[in-house]
Amino acid sequence: MKNKTKLEDVLKVIDKWSKDNDVIFFGDFIEFDEKGEVKDSSRMFCYGKKKTLVIGLKEFNKLFKADKEEFIN
Repeated sequence: MKNKTKLEDVLKVIDKWSKDNDVIFFGDFIEFDEKGEVKDSSRMFCYGKKKTLVIGLKEFNKLFKADKEEFIN
């Protein structure tokens, strides 16, 4: 039986990738219940230099506001 990947495993890889490549990564894992309501939103995380994360956040907010689609990838 194959072991399932755990969130901690994913975060370790993201942390290593961010440091090895001098890049930023920010995200949020949100779990929804069967009614579509937020069940858990406690998985917010950022990796990278703070100054660079601030720049990335500002850019993300601009793109998010400009995108009129319902689903963003």
